[in-house]
Amino acid sequence: VATDNGTAAVASSLTPIAGGLFMLNPAVPATNKAVAIQNTSGDYIAYKAPEGVAKVEAGVNGATYLYVFENNNIIAVDPQVTGGGALVTVGGGSGACAAANSCYLAEQISNLTYATGSTAPSFSSVTGIGVLVSGTKLIFADPGNNRIASIDVSTCGPQASGSNLGACTVTTVASGHPFIGLGLAQGGTNYVATDTTGQIYLINGSTVSSFGLTTGSVQDGALGVVAPPAATTTAAPYLVQGNANNFFSTTATFTPTVPYNILPFAATAPVFNVAPNAALKILADTSNGTIVATAPGSVKAPFGIVWLPAAQVPPASPALTPDSYIFADNGNVRTLIP
Repeated sequence: VATDNGTAAVASSLTPIAGGLFMLNPAVPATNKAVAIQNTSGDYIAYKAPEGVAKVEAGVNGATYLYVFENNNIIAVDPQVTGGGALVTVGGGSGACAAANSCYLAEQISNLTYATGSTAPSFSSVTGIGVLVSGTKLIFADPGNNRIASIDVSTCGPQASGSNLGACTVTTVASGHPFIGLGLAQGGTNYVATDTTGQIYLINGSTVSSFGLTTGSVQDGALGVVAPPAATTTAAPYLVQGNANNFFSTTATFTPTVPYNILPFAATAPVFNVAPNAALKILADTSNGTIVATAPGSVKAPFGIVWLPAAQVPPASPALTPDSYIFADNGNVRTLIP
């Protein structure tokens, strides 16, 4: 499930419209659709530039809800399904929902409210935030409060029974920076996060460790160190391997140095001996950056960041390195390679 941050708010429409959410299945692209959202009056609505979304599956008294982060609100949305469990589709509206069965249907339930003493989340100043789910907990970046926060939605807010358990307690997981991107760290037990300054951090419990990246521009090269995911103080080196255009260039641009010779990277340039991989949905970057092997690397505006577990990377993959990170940086898709 994903948000469309370019969506304009619509308070009421009598026919289906795209509400700012998408449901995606990379394995079956033909089933990817926008989501038409009805309010409790049955009118269709659209959220204004939603910043994030996550699904808590069958955890809230048996319900599967989407939680949409929009303009400092966290909104519970119920995807509609048939008796057989298939997603309900609608159409006959406008835009992405014009054709028959062109959109999935969901119902807005209500906004979460916050308990006395809990600091309400604040994220309207950014265009997107990272949200993870652990059981029935939403774990999310809260840049306005310089923290990573969590809410256990099984203890508050709307429930499948139709009841509402009331105000939510917001717990601070880690603090100290205006975090925006959030993902699982290498090993799968800690977190990795980006912030509005361009830095990337490892979060081990409540301990926040900076990757020590040079910020301010998009430049490939050595980037610094980050503490490993285990509870240890020993640092492990990471390098930025380049952005996508450099990966898939068929022309030698430089001679790689360690660790550019680890699989699936070639021992000599070009880094990848393959063309852009359309089957993997990885294409050449339109921003033609240049790797300078001897220059220090830097980042400008990281946002989303994803760890690639070794078990999920095909052997001898032409495009992915086991236990690496992929992150977005100012329009580039870049990697951090251990």
